[in-house]
Amino acid sequence: MRQDRNGSLKWARTVIGVALGNGGRVAAVRGERRGRRVLCMAVDRDEAAKMVSEGVPCVGHMSARQTIARWFEAPFESKWKARRVIPTLVDIHLPFALEDSCHVVIPGRKGLSGRCRYLAIAARVMDIRRRIEELAAAGFEPAVLDHEGLSLWSHSIAERKPSSNGVVRIVVNADGDSSALAFGTPSEFLSVHSWRTSDPASAARIVRACRMALSASDLKAEWAWCGPDVADAAFVEKAREALAGEWSGSYFVHDDPAFFLSRALASRSLSDGPFRCNLRVGPFVHEVIAARERRVTARSAVALCGVSLFLLGAALCARLLVSRAEAELDRTFSAIASDAAGFPVVGRGQHALKIVEDSLTRRQHEWLPFVNRAGPSLLDLLGPITREASSNSLQIVSLNLDRTKISMSGIGRDWLGCERMAAFLRDLGYQPRLDRKDAGADGLVPFAIETADVGGARE
Repeated sequence: MRQDRNGSLKWARTVIGVALGNGGRVAAVRGERRGRRVLCMAVDRDEAAKMVSEGVPCVGHMSARQTIARWFEAPFESKWKARRVIPTLVDIHLPFALEDSCHVVIPGRKGLSGRCRYLAIAARVMDIRRRIEELAAAGFEPAVLDHEGLSLWSHSIAERKPSSNGVVRIVVNADGDSSALAFGTPSEFLSVHSWRTSDPASAARIVRACRMALSASDLKAEWAWCGPDVADAAFVEKAREALAGEWSGSYFVHDDPAFFLSRALASRSLSDGPFRCNLRVGPFVHEVIAARERRVTARSAVALCGVSLFLLGAALCARLLVSRAEAELDRTFSAIASDAAGFPVVGRGQHALKIVEDSLTRRQHEWLPFVNRAGPSLLDLLGPITREASSNSLQIVSLNLDRTKISMSGIGRDWLGCERMAAFLRDLGYQPRLDRKDAGADGLVPFAIETADVGGARE
């Protein structure tokens, strides 16, 4: 839910909170946000109406008598799955058709079962229209319609912290036929009920029923009193006696109790916190809220377009830089390949490497005579071979010397001399292959030694 839709008017910095009470009585408060603090000051009704007519946002409320507040549990542990069935579950818990109402669903803490819990606040369309008309008749056009029970409970907790986590805060708003009882723990709203100051016994019955429903016999109550009728000491004493008999606990009166509800409405709209609510939704959305949403949407669209253009430009620049780098690498590769091949190489990649390899192989054979000419003389190899043959009693019949291979044949006195000759050639860096035959009638052993072609001059 958007913040504007959940009752937040922090962007306004100044609001008018209006509590329309019993008999059309109006209590107006000017709320102003200064940093993280919200300062509230009671103002005259006419002055407040003038400020609203000049464009200062106004916050009203839907009374407990006009609304339904129900906790329900979704049959899923996942919030994503639970959201899909919320409309159906809300419809089940309302005493009127969902399409004939405006509602707000507020997520709460998970239950003991691990499933998601939600608080549904709803009011009939006809009641919301009537409330808007009543406020308009008093000179106010509310941009937000908060919930009375949530406002009483949350602001009571904000103004005076509970003495412990194991208490139930009961806020008594005494305002004639528009009175209300709001119940909640230090961290969670529980319920709200309407009553009449002319019948304190009905309030006592409500307290008794709530205590039984909450199974809260072991919890202490903290009674917080507010509302214009708190000024009547005799009434308060009588009501306290009736209520304390059902649920004992400590007792205090909020500062400036006649303006407590309007102060709560202004403070909630200018500050962050849980259980924020605005029932002026759907067809009743105020033009100030709708216009701001259009501006925020337009700014978001412009920002999104700007980010998209930036990313597009960055991608194009990156592609251009990569293309330039690739072209430079291609030029460098072509230059190196052409230098190695000795002629311009048109191919690329593996094809170019194959061209260079074939060119080098061909040129190697072409340069071989020059290499042989410049290299050491084969006569330097002939002397050691003949000396080794003589020392091993070998008689060489034929000898073919090449820079890449050697082949010889002859006869020896025994096999061991032939093997030593092969080992000598191996020490010179060749790969000899010895072929020996059996000794003839004269006792001499014919042999042949041929080295493998190493494809180049011996190092």
